[in-house]
Amino acid sequence: MSQMVVEIIADRARNAGVFAIMADETTDRQHAEDLAIGVRFVHKGIPEERVVAMVKLEERDAETLAALILAELDRLHIPRMFLVSQTHDGASVMSGIRGGVQAIISREVGRNVLYLHCLAHQLHLVVVWLLKMVPEVQNFFTIMQRLTAFFNKKEARDAYAGDRLTRLLPQRWTGHRDVVACFLTNQGEILDTLNVLTKSKDISISAEASIIHLMLSKDVFDQVAGLLQSIFEILSPLNLLLQQEDVDVEQSITMVQVCTRKLGELIPQTSEVAPPTTKKIKLKIGVDRVIEKEVSLESPQEKEKRIRNIVEPVISEMKARFSEQNLSAISCLRYLKPGPHFLDEEKLGPLVKIATQFVKATDVQWSHQMKIGKDAWETWNNKEKEKKEITVADIADFFLNTQGFSAAFPTVRLLYVIALTFGSSSATVERGFSTLTRVLSPTRVSMTHWRKSNLVLLAANHDITSSLDMEALLNRFALASRRLILY
Repeated sequence: MSQMVVEIIADRARNAGVFAIMADETTDRQHAEDLAIGVRFVHKGIPEERVVAMVKLEERDAETLAALILAELDRLHIPRMFLVSQTHDGASVMSGIRGGVQAIISREVGRNVLYLHCLAHQLHLVVVWLLKMVPEVQNFFTIMQRLTAFFNKKEARDAYAGDRLTRLLPQRWTGHRDVVACFLTNQGEILDTLNVLTKSKDISISAEASIIHLMLSKDVFDQVAGLLQSIFEILSPLNLLLQQEDVDVEQSITMVQVCTRKLGELIPQTSEVAPPTTKKIKLKIGVDRVIEKEVSLESPQEKEKRIRNIVEPVISEMKARFSEQNLSAISCLRYLKPGPHFLDEEKLGPLVKIATQFVKATDVQWSHQMKIGKDAWETWNNKEKEKKEITVADIADFFLNTQGFSAAFPTVRLLYVIALTFGSSSATVERGFSTLTRVLSPTRVSMTHWRKSNLVLLAANHDITSSLDMEALLNRFALASRRLILY
């Protein structure tokens, strides 16, 4: 059954004209190293990403990984000559410009195959950098870990009536977002519980509750928590977009720019200098002694400085990391949309250079088809009453799916196919790992790699699996060897 599913995917990839690959590796519950391989192509005018193989790894060096990826393409009869791009994470074994997987694949194919660093991975690195390099953020999550550990103690757990505190998961930045959201949702219950526990007969519980309560009661802590929630909520739409199989690079880069701009709006305008203010707070000393202490409140300038210290580095890191995607072939995608240089042959030069490797056309043919294609689109679009923001995908739909125009402009059509084939993340193969975790449940870990990989392929491509021709499947099964395979 899995063979039929993979054959359907391979047939679609071959018919697409060009395709992209993505790969990632993981360790499963059997403590085996697995390499997930996926392909991206355009099918009926819509980008598709599919997991096509889950290969057992014996070695994790670049030569082995590249050889396995190319071997799977050959096994599926997907011509490597039509490989247009590859998307992997930023690990040196994958991204190395001389000895990495992407470099070896380019050498084996015989030309440069565009490498794109997974944007979802880039986003994760931005947040990881924030957590490591900004002291206020580091201190916040240190306190959160201390709070979670304290509330795992029986007396604290019994006294607390709010939602269970989210444990910090460092593997994904969304774990930090969930911790912040959980704290702010249950902040009142948490402080009330800590206040009750300060009166505990257990001195260690009482002392720990008093210390944590004092740290959580500071205005600085509230400000950092609220700011982090705003940052994470701004980045969440970008994260969700990058998880989609049909998203293209142009849409991803546009969302990056929008999120970066929204982060900048978190920084307040410079306020006037305000005199320092104070307030009185009560501090518990010992078991039954309470004293009042006058403390200085932060000025608006100090609060603004803290916001800048947190937000500005995030913006700088976003611009620095995502500017790596400003490769010539990627940066010129903007000229596939209506604008001053829409379908300008010179501006689209890097993309045309890639396309000429897959289609035979003279410079004159390229020039005329792009000029006439531009006029055809503008004439067609003027008939539409609804005016909206046009994306590359919208115009691609015109050249790929509009009856007659697809055949009239083969070179222009190829430009849009290539643009949609560029993958922005390797989230699809990472979802294959999630499927692998479900397949290898704690009560079902004893199975061969052959069975395991086939179950993952069936589950990861469930829409194709559910639509298989059962008659053809039964006929194939009847013609297969009757030898039993004991799992």
